[in-house]
Amino acid sequence: CTLLGLERLAGSDWYWEGATWFLDFQGAKGDFSTPWGEAEPNTCFALLFLGRATVAFTGKSTSAKKDTLYRTDDTKSDVWLRASGDAPLAIWLGGFPKQVLEDYAWKSPDSKGLHVTKVEYLVDGKTVASLPGNPSKAWNGEKFSIQHSFERAGPCKIALRVQLAIEPKAKGLEPTSAELESAAVEVTVRDVAAPHLLAQAAIGPRNLIRASETKAVASTQAGDSPAGAAIDGREGSAWTCAPEDKTPSLTLEFERPLRANQVLFSGLGGRTGYLGEWDRATKLELRVNKTDPAIPVVLDPDELKTTLLDLPRQGSIRTLEIRIVERVTGKKYPGRVGFNEVGLLFQAPSKR
Repeated sequence: CTLLGLERLAGSDWYWEGATWFLDFQGAKGDFSTPWGEAEPNTCFALLFLGRATVAFTGKSTSAKKDTLYRTDDTKSDVWLRASGDAPLAIWLGGFPKQVLEDYAWKSPDSKGLHVTKVEYLVDGKTVASLPGNPSKAWNGEKFSIQHSFERAGPCKIALRVQLAIEPKAKGLEPTSAELESAAVEVTVRDVAAPHLLAQAAIGPRNLIRASETKAVASTQAGDSPAGAAIDGREGSAWTCAPEDKTPSLTLEFERPLRANQVLFSGLGGRTGYLGEWDRATKLELRVNKTDPAIPVVLDPDELKTTLLDLPRQGSIRTLEIRIVERVTGKKYPGRVGFNEVGLLFQAPSKR
């Protein structure tokens, strides 16, 4: 499946199902034993599976990567966390340090050990999943594994919180509880497309603007980012004004009138690694067909998101004049502001 790039086999997520089985089967010392006590072969093959060992690594430019294993094993962490993968990320309970076992384990012979009431998973301090334990029985190495999907790429911190039942001091009393938390682990999520990016990708084919049928004129333009780059259908190119242009504008004149009722603005950058480099337009003045009153436009403050403006009325559009009136200064290219893409869309009134 790895060689063929298959994420699912006969409708099943083969890696997640296999990893879950292995984690449930794993021994207290991290090994994978057999009925005959020979743990080494099983452990080797289990680790090969969990690490997707069939993934090949050759050459300097390969984009393939193995799943990263994240872990907390230090004595300063009350709970040991394990995580592997990217999008989605598998997270599970790895165990507890010796001191926690000594402090919280029940001493009664018939219920000796830790008693887990609940396991919670946190991402950037917020609970994203919660699994119930069985406080009536001693913990026996259960992993309480989950699979978490992220909405956007980038760094985040994950942690694991466990609620333990404390042994009553006398029979007939209800157990109290204690809450333990792992040290936070920073993970970097790469292989994920945020919902808004998927939505933007779906918008592209609906864009009515065609570069071959449109004249694009800018007040100024940097040499490597001409006006036409804002309507070429590619998010990877952009129009940016010259740094000295204090009132930049972009005018689009269409070869034939376009029937539209929405305007799309995609700001510069659009990728996590480019955030804050260029000036970010925050407010615009949009004029349709030269004679219509100017429409004020407030752009989405998230640089990764596009802004979709519903026009006051639908009609035939011959020209669009876009003037940037407010912006936030960029760190790497101050003074340069513009758009990756400008689009015109028609959405049926019943679906707007």
